[in-house]
Amino acid sequence: MGQFELIFAVGALSDETVLRIHQGHDVFTASYGGLTMLTVTTDGDEPMDVARKVVASLEEISGVHVDRCCEDLMSLSDIADRSDVAEDTVREWMVEGAEAGSPFPKPYYLVGGGVWLWSEVNDWLREVGKKSSPVRHLSRLDILQTNLWLAQRSRTT
Repeated sequence: MGQFELIFAVGALSDETVLRIHQGHDVFTASYGGLTMLTVTTDGDEPMDVARKVVASLEEISGVHVDRCCEDLMSLSDIADRSDVAEDTVREWMVEGAEAGSPFPKPYYLVGGGVWLWSEVNDWLREVGKKSSPVRHLSRLDILQTNLWLAQRSRTT
């Protein structure tokens, strides 16, 4: 068993609903222009089991509707901050990793100079023996499977 961090986009929430969410979960709540994001940290074994458990628990709280699971995307600067190194060090990892046979993960998207999926970067850090987070994050496949499950579920309800 380990700890997972999942990010969900949810519908608009009242202040009362946010308080109830915080009472039952280790969660960070943020709203950006009508979009509310919940970053939930919880224990579990398998990513889909964890996602289903968290969604069910959130939706038991009236007023919460989970729209989708979101990627934890990082810019070069974000990677440096999370890894507690300078941006130049991250750039060096990109070159050195390829030369050493452990290539740094490819960008998830090329927007704004590139953004990376934190789960891939964190896994790479762990594999090459650099400081990494012990918290597990959803992979590309985990996110796709979770969103497929959410979409199929919403069609039947």
